[in-house]
Amino acid sequence: MQDRELIAQLTQLSSLESLQKIEELTARGHSLSQLSQAAGLIGKVVTATTAEGSVSGEVSAAMVGVDDQVYLAVGEEMVLLSDVALVTA
Repeated sequence: MQDRELIAQLTQLSSLESLQKIEELTARGHSLSQLSQAAGLIGKVVTATTAEGSVSGEVSAAMVGVDDQVYLAVGEEMVLLSDVALVTA
């Protein structure tokens, strides 16, 4: 009976590891999709609303931060893609 319990526990552990890998890959795919959107904003003028106030300017770069959030370089500021409220040509 102990062998069966051990096999069952190993199977559960393997399933958990597989689910964690799927979750990680899904999160990476989401970040890459957002990064693609952000790259489309390079050269455009955006206005972002942050906790510190409003930031406006031309987007010069896009990146994924260590926190897996997508950031835009707007002038001297780094703003979250999700904080962008307005985009103009």
